[in-house]
Amino acid sequence: MAISITREQVNILFRIALLANSALAIFSVVIFFLSNWWIFLVLGTLGLPFSAGAVFLYKYTSLRGPMKKYAVNWVVALYNGIVQKRGFLLKRVYTAALWFVPRNEWKHINWGYATLHENGELLSNLEEADQEKRFYVQLYHYLATGMGNWNTLEGKNVLELRSGGGGGLAYLESYLNPAQCIGVDEAADGIQYSREHYGQNPKMKFYAADKLDEVSNLDELRGERIDIALSVQSSKNVIDFPKFIQSVSSVLKPGGVFVFSDLRPSEDWTQVEAALEGSSMRILKKEDISKNVANALKIDEHDKWNIIHRRFGSMLRLIATRAGVVKDSALRGALKNGSSHAMAYILHKPSNVPVQAGY
Repeated sequence: MAISITREQVNILFRIALLANSALAIFSVVIFFLSNWWIFLVLGTLGLPFSAGAVFLYKYTSLRGPMKKYAVNWVVALYNGIVQKRGFLLKRVYTAALWFVPRNEWKHINWGYATLHENGELLSNLEEADQEKRFYVQLYHYLATGMGNWNTLEGKNVLELRSGGGGGLAYLESYLNPAQCIGVDEAADGIQYSREHYGQNPKMKFYAADKLDEVSNLDELRGERIDIALSVQSSKNVIDFPKFIQSVSSVLKPGGVFVFSDLRPSEDWTQVEAALEGSSMRILKKEDISKNVANALKIDEHDKWNIIHRRFGSMLRLIATRAGVVKDSALRGALKNGSSHAMAYILHKPSNVPVQAGY
């Protein structure tokens, strides 16, 4: 229940917070000489008075609603107006996110895909080593097979944009028999990891790119030699989306396809479709897979909880839970109330040869 608060009470709260801030600042100076964690303490104490005051106002006064709305709008505006428009910042955010993920879990980074049955299983032939990451690889399988339009990649050259740790491409190579799998990523650590784990396979190659919307500038991709390009829930972080689509088209063979999925705020999809319709490729198929993603998150929730408990201390678990994909998280809530949608598209690069049945 919200309570009223006077200006004097706010002043008292601020003085208390300032005193605590001063004490921690002194402590930070000591830590400066004793630990390499000093920068985090200094940065934290600088904002302590404001943070403490904001928490009090948010929790105990009628300002909770307006503050929540303002905070959400501010974060979105900050991301859209600064981070997303500056490639070096976006790249740092992505690289930092990978830094928190243990190297042995870099292989698969997506929200997953499940059928709408109770167990959510799409694939019945997974080897035991792949069972634990079933829903991650099911998303790759569903997209790479054109959302069920074909069942093999035999003889095809496959390109993944933002390949992460290479696990998705490794699955495709093992189960769908493509001629070659090429992964491109902006994170140098991800490329290094992929090369270390899959570099011995001559059918798998990994390359670093400064920007995904300039992937056609890579020497290794010059010429139209890619049959199928994939982007698995990562295109929303591309700086220039129309340029990205055109760059992908430039590396595709005539008649090639680009299959991608993403999870975005619902209003964003209008702009996405406008960019797709204004490109040199045409939309062959689109599908709302929000329920499939939500079901994968629901079924796989226990694993997500385990990851949060392993990686975060008690003070950070609340934030990780809210920002993550477990029950009551922002993402799960957005999928449930329709404010965000997960969509999948197949784009076709026109040629003089008609698209063959099944591909």
